[in-house]
Amino acid sequence: MVYNDLKARNLKVWFDLVNMRGDITDSMAGGIDASLVFVPILSLAYQESENCMLEIRYAKDRKKKIVPVRLLTKNEEDAAAGTAFAITAGLIYADFADKQYGSAEWNKEIDLLEREIIEKRSLALAHKAKLSSIRRTSLNDSSLVTWIDPLDVSADMEMYREAYVPKTRLWALENLHVWLQNPNADKVLWLNGSAGLGKSMIAWLISQHLPIGYVLGSVFFCRHDNADKNSAKRLVNTMIYTLSEKFPIFKAFVDEFRMEDQRSVANGKPSILKSPQLAFTEIVVAGLKKLNSALSPNILLIIDALDECGKAGDPDRIAILEILRRDSKNLPSFVRILVTGRPDIDIYETMAYIKSDMLLPTSIENKNDIDIYIRHQLRKYFPKEYVMSEKMLIQCSSEILEKSEGVFIFARIVMDLLETVPAENILSEISSFGDGLDNMYLHALKKSRVNSEEFRIVIGFILGLNELMTQDSIALFMDIDPSYVGGVLAKIRSVLIIDPQTDFVSLIHKSFADFLVDPNRCKDPKYLINLADIDEIILRLSLKVMNTSLKRDYTGITMNKLPEKIKPSEWSHLYNPVLSYACRYWTKHLSGDNINAEHISTLLDEFVLVHLGHWTEALILLETYDQIKPMVDSVLTVIETAKEGSTELVTSLFSDFLKLCDSQSVPFVYNPLHIYQSGFPFIPSKSSLARVYGNYENVPKVLLGLNDEWVDRKDWIRRDKLNAAPYTGHWDNVNCVAISIDGRYLASCSNDMTVKIWSFVDGSTYDLVKTLEGHFSHIYFVSFSPDGKKLASGSFDHTIKIWSFEIQNFGELVATLSGHSDGVSSCQFSPDSKIIVSTSWDRTIRLWDAQEYLLITTIAKGHTDGINSVQFSPDGKLFATSSWDQTVRLWSFKNGDAKLTMTINGFEDCVHMVRWSSDGHLVAAATNDGHVKIWNISEAEPKLLSVLHGKSPVLSLCFSIDGKTLASTSGNSVNIWQLNKLDKNPFLVLDEHFEHVTFVLFHGKTLVTASVDKSMKIWSINQDSQTYKLVATIDGHAYSVRPICISADGCYLASSGSDPKFKIWSLSKHNTLLHSIYGHLKGISALCFSPNSKLLASASYDCTVKIWNLDGIELSTLSNHTGYATALAFSPDSSVLATGCGDGTVKIWETATFSLIYTISPSMTAKGVQFLLFSENGNVLRVSDIQKLHTFWNSASWTKYNRDTDDLFHKDASKELVFNSNSGWIEKHDKRCMWLPAEYRSQFAIREQISQGEYIAFNTLLGQKVFAIRVNDAIFEI
Repeated sequence: MVYNDLKARNLKVWFDLVNMRGDITDSMAGGIDASLVFVPILSLAYQESENCMLEIRYAKDRKKKIVPVRLLTKNEEDAAAGTAFAITAGLIYADFADKQYGSAEWNKEIDLLEREIIEKRSLALAHKAKLSSIRRTSLNDSSLVTWIDPLDVSADMEMYREAYVPKTRLWALENLHVWLQNPNADKVLWLNGSAGLGKSMIAWLISQHLPIGYVLGSVFFCRHDNADKNSAKRLVNTMIYTLSEKFPIFKAFVDEFRMEDQRSVANGKPSILKSPQLAFTEIVVAGLKKLNSALSPNILLIIDALDECGKAGDPDRIAILEILRRDSKNLPSFVRILVTGRPDIDIYETMAYIKSDMLLPTSIENKNDIDIYIRHQLRKYFPKEYVMSEKMLIQCSSEILEKSEGVFIFARIVMDLLETVPAENILSEISSFGDGLDNMYLHALKKSRVNSEEFRIVIGFILGLNELMTQDSIALFMDIDPSYVGGVLAKIRSVLIIDPQTDFVSLIHKSFADFLVDPNRCKDPKYLINLADIDEIILRLSLKVMNTSLKRDYTGITMNKLPEKIKPSEWSHLYNPVLSYACRYWTKHLSGDNINAEHISTLLDEFVLVHLGHWTEALILLETYDQIKPMVDSVLTVIETAKEGSTELVTSLFSDFLKLCDSQSVPFVYNPLHIYQSGFPFIPSKSSLARVYGNYENVPKVLLGLNDEWVDRKDWIRRDKLNAAPYTGHWDNVNCVAISIDGRYLASCSNDMTVKIWSFVDGSTYDLVKTLEGHFSHIYFVSFSPDGKKLASGSFDHTIKIWSFEIQNFGELVATLSGHSDGVSSCQFSPDSKIIVSTSWDRTIRLWDAQEYLLITTIAKGHTDGINSVQFSPDGKLFATSSWDQTVRLWSFKNGDAKLTMTINGFEDCVHMVRWSSDGHLVAAATNDGHVKIWNISEAEPKLLSVLHGKSPVLSLCFSIDGKTLASTSGNSVNIWQLNKLDKNPFLVLDEHFEHVTFVLFHGKTLVTASVDKSMKIWSINQDSQTYKLVATIDGHAYSVRPICISADGCYLASSGSDPKFKIWSLSKHNTLLHSIYGHLKGISALCFSPNSKLLASASYDCTVKIWNLDGIELSTLSNHTGYATALAFSPDSSVLATGCGDGTVKIWETATFSLIYTISPSMTAKGVQFLLFSENGNVLRVSDIQKLHTFWNSASWTKYNRDTDDLFHKDASKELVFNSNSGWIEKHDKRCMWLPAEYRSQFAIREQISQGEYIAFNTLLGQKVFAIRVNDAIFEI
């Protein structure tokens, strides 16, 4: 009647039409799934039916709004079983009891019921919309949460709170209190026992009832079927987070660590959080030691169900076991760890040396607890004694307890199964259960009436997944109706857990999962699940969903956002749970048995041929890009061990793609669309990957200079790998030099990632003895130990490497010191060679034992910005540091303790370097503003003695051994100052270097200088006459590619090295070499095409400029330059050529007759012409010097142009793509548009790059190699 009235009011209603008898599970699941509101009409007949609780539970599991109706007469009320009524009692909205159908009272209740249904339907729609968005953690949103990604355990805690039965497990609680309160007890206690004994409940209980003086530091519940809960990383991260929330001192330490770690990650280094062991040692242990043991409360850390954290041999399991076995010993005395778990063999062997307490099912305490639990549940089901007497209750409990064999989970599942059984049938139902857990599981399955085939499909699928899913996601993944899945789940609800917060479906206990896959335990083959078959199904469905769904820019980032750094957390939710799972876990389901299955191999071929880029894009946005290597490695391992089948293509494509990801991880992580923009263009032309992805649409094309084969990341700087002529010098900036104490060896380090060792031969020659390789980034500093046995090198890869200089292992790497989170700027041995001090741009100073290579101490609080240099005082009692924070600080070091003794202020810019005089009384500091300041530090307060002024930043300085002379760098020059008669000008200027001098070093009667020009120069000093003679040059730059240009029509490219030869290439005819031209006597300094693409001008260090046609024929030589030509520019109409010289002269030539029109003298321009540029209308010429200072000239009169020029040159600048050689990015308006692999660029290539229309070209500085790209303008539209 209620049904008919609701239907008459145009409400769409589904109704159980079989009188609530029989198996209605399938239709019920479909009906409830299709509904928004569930209306149980609580009549006596309904409550007595087998389907009553089945329907109500299913509706609650599916988050349906429940609007119950009371339909019990007074006589029926007492007869009702009451369970369903009790569940919904607080929700009663309509009462039809004792009301006449069709009466005013009846219709009033129908009106009320209709309003409630409509209201709840609206709420259900709103809830459904909310669930369509990603479910987020309830943790506070903060930078700490973002960094550490902890797990919210509140749902687990609430689940155990609701399930706990009072007065149980009190004996276990008492035992744990004894352990915690014993000051001499072990730090770790392992509570072990077989499956289903209730160990997790004990873990929860102690977390809620700690003894006085204890606080809960952290709790983590491991779960075998939840990827988040069987991860060592998430376990340690959660521990760090919860400790931070409770202890402000610990949080302050973690925040400082977080900022250092984030800086490290920004520089391309892996986060410390990637290693759970390292994170535990460096953060948990170190952070807890910061707490005052006298003031801090005792702390308990809980790890529950360790046996469910991975499998034996898994990295996660090994990591946690190592933490417990070894690292936990370093915890402060006030910290304890409680671990629960089954005694799996690997856990047992590790924990054998740790205090343990075994939970025995046969113990009287355990049995008493089970008895209490059973009686509690029975009385909840049958609260009235006339329904179930106390005698009957005791009898039921006794029989269940005997059958349980002391296993708590047995009792729990049995009580769930008995919930809907009438009291009069309870004893007979109990007798139908077999003894023990396995018999109970089998009984529950048979009683459920579930179709065995459907069970194996659905439950097998759930069992095979690596993380939990909702019912809807499972159905979507399996491509079946949700009600099909729902029907199966509803029938076996007693052995499932459905999380009330997330709707995730899981098996009730790991013992049930073990039972289903073990033929020795599951005696009925109808329910036995073959995981190999399930893996093949999930693999097939994963490949299918990826092949169907993945595409370029799946989330809609769009190319307009290409220059922006993408935060994956803002985009990951756009991948639905099924696609997300498939991308992250498909390789775990691949095996040698299923890879050659026909449907699998076909899907896998499609995946590697089409979707490798799309898959990588997904992994980046799903924040699992760091897993791509282990995932691909696992695929390659499976292929290698496969018994049969042709997988050569798959192997080669995966192998190549892994190399691409290794090469281009920087841009990929910056923005996943760079997979296409900065990845695919650089696939080597002869690789397997190029045959598939080499002609990818709408990406830049490398027209010239693309590698044929993959370049070894460790070897890319070697010239022989790049088919270049042999040489011995560095191929990039020389940053530092050092001379051994006996003067036999000179060491140099460079941006080319090598240290070179040179032997002094005859006063004018240094022979290369050895090249030391091992660093993976620029090397900034080298230092010999005073005993001559070792050399230290510091690198931007955050490490210091120690090399042996003893005869038996000369040049061998003996140690790598790791710990800095940013580049190492400087390192030095103490005078006794026992200590190494290192500084870094991470703002820390570290002191190391030079014998054992162990860290002694870290000075983290001192400088407030990056530290640039360090040097010990001659007596070794102090060391000085200089920093970007515009200070010099002096430190003492004794007995492993470093203390700040003096801070020298008074600087107005960054202090690049600090050096001691040989007597230890003076300190000289080099600054970025061009000054050198000399201080006397022999008194209590530092006294400024002199300020030496310069024009360029001072990168390096050095006192002579006798303390009479100081050398300092200034641009391309070295200034020599005599300290006994300081003047405003240096005593002597050495200016033989071509580019900035980076380092100076006195050694006896020798001065060594190093430069950006990749050379070192050796100067002999005559101390009597105070003259400096250049006696040797160690040079590696003579053959590097430098000047390049592209014609305005995009058809030609010209390139040259510093040698006299240049080349003309065709960009329109398959990128072929047209001409190789020798015409100058010295190296080429500049090249420039005329705008009409008919002429090419070349400038040289031979002080000439030559004009050529594009057939390679010389048309004219412009020879009356007063210095070497450095810059060229044609006017827009090609009628005028401007040439600039190193001495500041600019000459104007007419191209029709190649005659000189005008000369702009050096006094009229900025010194040292570096760039020339005509305005777009040709009316103005801009002259730029090496400091980027501009002067402007009217091309009609060649007089100075003093009006505003922004409009004249701004338009040209906006068109240009600029290559930032320091970062490797091609930029437009400072926005990052494309990233170049290291082998295609150099640290100082920016002034040799040029953009023209669709093209950008630049040199590599790595030999005779030119590089050109054609780009799509739309990609760079900003």
